[in-house]
Amino acid sequence: MEKRRAGYGWGAALVAGALLRLLFFWLRPTVAGDALMYGDLAHNMVAHHVYGFSATVILPTLIRLPGYPLFLAACFAVFGVGNYAAVVVVQMVVDLAGCALLGLLAERLWGRRAGLAAVWLAAVCPFTANYSVVVLAETLSVAMAEAGAAFGDERVYLERYVTSGRHVEVQLLGDGQRVIHLGDRDCSVQRRYQKLVEEAPAPLLAPQLRAQLRQAAVALGEHLRYRGLGTVEFLVDCERDAFYFLEVNARIQVEHPVTEAISGLDLVAEQIWIAEGNSLRIQQGSVELTGHAIECRINAEDWTDSFRPSPGVITVAEFPAGPGIRVDTHVQAGSQVPPWYDSLLAKLIVSGRDRPEALARMQAALGRCQIGGVATTIAMHAQLLGTEAFTRGGPDTGYLDQFLRRRGTGHQAAGRLSATGGRHG
Repeated sequence: MEKRRAGYGWGAALVAGALLRLLFFWLRPTVAGDALMYGDLAHNMVAHHVYGFSATVILPTLIRLPGYPLFLAACFAVFGVGNYAAVVVVQMVVDLAGCALLGLLAERLWGRRAGLAAVWLAAVCPFTANYSVVVLAETLSVAMAEAGAAFGDERVYLERYVTSGRHVEVQLLGDGQRVIHLGDRDCSVQRRYQKLVEEAPAPLLAPQLRAQLRQAAVALGEHLRYRGLGTVEFLVDCERDAFYFLEVNARIQVEHPVTEAISGLDLVAEQIWIAEGNSLRIQQGSVELTGHAIECRINAEDWTDSFRPSPGVITVAEFPAGPGIRVDTHVQAGSQVPPWYDSLLAKLIVSGRDRPEALARMQAALGRCQIGGVATTIAMHAQLLGTEAFTRGGPDTGYLDQFLRRRGTGHQAAGRLSATGGRHG
């Protein structure tokens, strides 16, 4: 009798689980849309070599199904490519079978009541897909409608969402036949896609990941037969130790001095040499990257008042000098800061034998910078570089926003920080 009751309980749990799943898909715009939500997302993740996608509802913190793309391919092979409704049904059956197996395991280990409780919990627990995945079908429809209205083409790209990312880039130099790299840089401290602090090399990167980044950049440059100086920018996923391509900046960048500091090369001179039709005069093996360098961009902005622009006349302009210190600037006492252009006043670049020495040198150099007549970001840099997270190294692109919020200033205009920017880089 007790065994029969347990059987009824199991049956009720599996039926309830099936009904909940069907209700879930019915409440969404279309069954195919929800299957598309799972299917194309999984396919996109495979394309990015990420295998952490969860496609089951059984104890989401313990069970993951990295083989979901294979499951999707098998369904398409049996039911036809694009038959997402069949995928939904098969996935539901697989999920419920998993619930039953989990119940059997719990019963074997802890008894009949534990098994019944486990199968009910597994059958009715929420989907492991997070909220952003659940609403993907609706937002995808909206995005496609907007794309169709604006461009006459409803096709859209689906990209991985990176919760914690770093903006890391690799400096390239090529002559159209041969391409070499000159190391990497970290440009993750950004506001509104504009880089504020850059350093070379990028701190706290696993050696294998750093090597892969550089190899990928060089491979791209060779494929393009790149000629000149350029930068390949990547988004590094801090949680997965993976990286994704962002863009190529086919020019010299604002932050190039940090690469010059650790390589000992004059990048502008090398760029001109190539532009004159010459071949590379540097071998990859001869590039020696030593020490560490940091650059702070000093802008005419009041960082305590939502980074309000601060045009006006500069009354004082005093910059530090000494070993390992470089200042690139166009201003002096009497210079006019107009309201119509970029607010960059100067770049303060320091280098040291290692990162701690470079950080100490930068703090000292910032303390000796004096610019009067307009508000500047000098004090912000000094405070930012003194935080534990920055001292440790490797903050992500959201760190500046966090820094401003903790101080209760400037965050209103900080906006959402992203590693996909650096448009003034």
